[in-house]
Amino acid sequence: MKSIKIKFALPVGIALIAATASIVVGVLSYVSARDAVHEESFQKLQAVVAARKSEFERYLGMIQQDLRFQAENPAALSALKELDAGYNSLGSQAERLLQDAYITNNRFPPGEKHKLDAADDGSGYSTAHRKYHPFFRSFLTERSYYDIFLFDTAGNVVYTTFKELDFATNVQNGEWKDTGLGNVFRRAIAGRAGEIAFTDFAPYAPSANVPASFIATPLFVNGTVAGVLAFQMPIGKINEIMQQTEGMGETGETYIVGQDMLMRSDSRFSKESTILNQKVNTASVELALKGGSGVGVIDDYRGVPVLSAYVPVEFNGTNFAMIAEIDLSEAEAEAINIRNSVVIVTIATAIASILIGLLAARYLVGPISRLTSTMVAIARGDLSARIPHTDRGDEIGEMARTVEVFKRNAVEKERMTAEQKEQEQRAARDKRESSIALANQFESEVGSIVKSVASAAAAMQTSASSLSSIADATSSQATTVSAASEQASVNV
Repeated sequence: MKSIKIKFALPVGIALIAATASIVVGVLSYVSARDAVHEESFQKLQAVVAARKSEFERYLGMIQQDLRFQAENPAALSALKELDAGYNSLGSQAERLLQDAYITNNRFPPGEKHKLDAADDGSGYSTAHRKYHPFFRSFLTERSYYDIFLFDTAGNVVYTTFKELDFATNVQNGEWKDTGLGNVFRRAIAGRAGEIAFTDFAPYAPSANVPASFIATPLFVNGTVAGVLAFQMPIGKINEIMQQTEGMGETGETYIVGQDMLMRSDSRFSKESTILNQKVNTASVELALKGGSGVGVIDDYRGVPVLSAYVPVEFNGTNFAMIAEIDLSEAEAEAINIRNSVVIVTIATAIASILIGLLAARYLVGPISRLTSTMVAIARGDLSARIPHTDRGDEIGEMARTVEVFKRNAVEKERMTAEQKEQEQRAARDKRESSIALANQFESEVGSIVKSVASAAAAMQTSASSLSSIADATSSQATTVSAASEQASVNV
C-alpha cells in the first residue's frame, strides 16, 4: 500500500469507502425489509388460515346441522319407512332388481342416474322412490353433497340419491362392508339420537375409487332406532373453501392434511387431484397434527421454500392439519427489489465515487505532483525551479510556501557555501603567495650565506694549500736531517 501513488489510491479509497457504506446500509435495509416482510406475511397467513379454519368448521357444523335436521324431519323418517318396506318386499332379489332398474337399465348416463325419478317396474319401492327422491335430489343439489344414503337397521342401503354400485347393497355383510360407508353405518347405528359418526377420506370403489368421506347419524322413531341417514361429503365444496385466492398472491395456497400426511383437499396448482395422492410430510403438518399452531420458513411438499402458517383442526375425533403457505420468493419480492435497488445504487455510488475521486485526485494530486517534481528538482540542485501554487489558501498553498522557504534556505545556503568557498580559495591563495614569498626570501638569504661560505671555503682552501707546501718542505728537511744522522752514526 505504501508504494501506491495517491492519484490511484485516492479515487480507489473514496470508491471503497462509499461502496462499503452503501453495502452496509443496503444489507441492513435488506435484512430489515426482509424481516418486516416476513412478519407482515406471517400475519397475513395466520389471518388467512384462521379464516379458512373458521369457514371450514362452520361448513362442517352446517353439515352436522343438516344431518340432525333431516334425521328429525318427518319426511325423511317417512321416506325410510316406505322405502324400507318397498325394499323388503323384493325379498332376496332386492339388490339385483333395484340395481337393474335404477343403474343398469337407467336411461340416464353414468353421473346422471339421479335424474331418474322412478323406474317403470310398478313396484312399491318405485312408488316410494317417486315420492321422496325429488326431495332428496333437490336437497343434495342445494347443499352440494356427493350422495345421500338411507339404511335400515340391518345395514341395507335402501336408498341413495346418486345411484352408484353401493345402492341396494348391505354394508354389514356385503361387498362394501369394510369401506368408509360400512364403518360409518356401524358407528351411527350404535349411537344415540343426535350423535354424529364420521369417517375420514379414503378411496371408495363404488365412486370409481375417488376419495370419499362419510358422516351419519341414527334415525329414531318413537325412541327406537329405525335406521341411519348418511351423507357422502362434498369434495368440491371443501375445495371451494380451501382454494380461495384472496390474499394469497400468485403462489399462496391453503390445504388440509390428514393424519396419514396425505392431502384432504386439492392443491390449487395441480391439474390432477391431490386428495390422498400428495404426501405432505413437513414440519408444519407434524406440529399441527400434534395440536400446535404457528408459523415458520420451511420447504413445502414441492421442495420449494415457503412461509408457512399452520393450525390444528379436529372434527368428530379426527385430527387434521390446515396449512397456509406462500412461496418465499414471492413473499420476499419487495425485499428482493430493495436488495436489487441497493446493488444498483452501490454500483452507481462506486462509479460516482471513482469519478469524484478522479476529480479530487486531479484537484489535489496534480498540484502535489507538481510540488513533488519541484522539490525533486530542488533536491537535485536546480534552485532556479519556480515553486507553483504559493498563492493558494489551502493546505497545498501552505505546502508550496513551505517549499519556497526551503528553496530560499537552499539558495542562501548555496550563497553562503559559495562565499565560504571563495574565502577559502582566497585564503589559500594568500597563503600560497605568502609561502612563495617566504621561500624566495629564504632562498635569497640562504644564497648569500652559501656565497659567504663558498668564499670562506676558497680562502681556507688557499691557506690549506700554503700549509701543505710548508709541510712538504718540512718533511723534506726532516728526511735530510735523518739521513745525515744515520750517516754520522755510520761514521762513528
